Amino acid sequence: MVAYPPLSSAAFAGTDRSSPWRWRWLCRSGSCWIDASTRSKREGEESEWEEVECTAWRASGCGDGDGDAAAEALARGLTLLVRLADPPAVSALAIRPADGVFLNAASVDVADGNLVILSAAFYGFPRRYYLIYDVAEASLAITPHLPRFCKPSFTLKPLPVRRRRRPRVGEAVVVDDGDDHRNYVLVLMAINFNKDDIICLWPPDPSWSSSSSLPWQRKETRFPVEMNRPWEQYGFSADSVFTLNGIAYWVDLALGVLYCKTSDLLLSDRDVVVEFSFIDLPPGYRADRNLFRPKMFRTLGCVGGSIKFVSVDGYHKREETYFNTEDEEEEEDGDDCIIEPVAAAERKITMWSLIPGGNLGWKKDAEFSVGDLWMWEEFQSIGLPRQQPINPILDPQEDGMLLLLIGDYYNDENDVLRCRDQHMITVDMKNQSIVCSTLLPCWLHLMVPDLVSSDLPQYLKSLR
Repeated sequence: MVAYPPLSSAAFAGTDRSSPWRWRWLCRSGSCWIDASTRSKREGEESEWEEVECTAWRASGCGDGDGDAAAEALARGLTLLVRLADPPAVSALAIRPADGVFLNAASVDVADGNLVILSAAFYGFPRRYYLIYDVAEASLAITPHLPRFCKPSFTLKPLPVRRRRRPRVGEAVVVDDGDDHRNYVLVLMAINFNKDDIICLWPPDPSWSSSSSLPWQRKETRFPVEMNRPWEQYGFSADSVFTLNGIAYWVDLALGVLYCKTSDLLLSDRDVVVEFSFIDLPPGYRADRNLFRPKMFRTLGCVGGSIKFVSVDGYHKREETYFNTEDEEEEEDGDDCIIEPVAAAERKITMWSLIPGGNLGWKKDAEFSVGDLWMWEEFQSIGLPRQQPINPILDPQEDGMLLLLIGDYYNDENDVLRCRDQHMITVDMKNQSIVCSTLLPCWLHLMVPDLVSSDLPQYLKSLR
């Protein structure tokens, strides 16, 4: 059992308002969270930071001629710096470009095991790039976004998929190869010029011929029939991507989960069509993402070997009929299916688990109201504001543990929603108690910080 830090209202270390972080980790009990910024490390602040080791660089698919050489030189000029802190304080990672190089925009897309994948754009460079930092290899790879004849369809975030090897003697099944840290591919859903749904993979399989200007291998897809109507009318938008037990998942927090076998993605035969299936959200949770920001009130991901879904209900209207057939719509009055926002104290926080097996379904694990949360002894003893919790985040290491943000929100003179103080609390959903609370520094007061789990802070500490 993880030993949580004692209840505290103390601020995180390193709360300087001018802190020019590139990525942030919110560290607690061994789980670390990354959020993205679009600013680079500024001069004159070196004392708090230390360089992250990088000993190898490579570029591929960045154009014919000197394209790869120019991109590799760009990568070599980037310096990663880290400011580490003990949990539950905040660790931060910054980027410092070489002299004369200016960063236009950057974001952390995915953190998966030993990989941290970023998107970055630089002034004077015509294309946007993926930067792949491999912690185990201390290497930085750079490759451009998809070629111009196709565009990402669901998300710009690539999904890292580990290649699988043949079983060793005595092994009954094929397992992931943990010996070769470079044994992975990045997977992106895309649409080509003909508006066909395709899958793009980098780097391509060695058996697949590719020029340096076309580094992405392409495969055809086949989606389930039930996806046709919402796909065309409402659009599938992946809020998160992950793999679990040989299955790749793309999660739309308003519609459901699209998934396929990772083995199908990695087959070298380019003529193989990748078959997808669909998992609906729990009953009543299909929603119009135009009416609310899904990541502000929902999350779905893996905890250990299971898949969990959490929703903070009552902030928005829900529509129950998105996937209904025409016959079902004639029998059901759509207006009766719209649920109006409810009173603040009556809003529910609910956790579900996906039931494995042939007939996938959902089982409710826990539920409590916001009013119940306000009445908990820990909530009152800490002196938390009686505000609404937002931005639920699953702890990938501890089943039943949920992170929530609670802040003192207000509208400024331009009617923009702001936050004076914001607390991050860890809730034990099963025992309905608060096990950890921290006042976030002012530079973390974003309404919906995009946090992902990473092992990088612990790994860097181990190298000290």
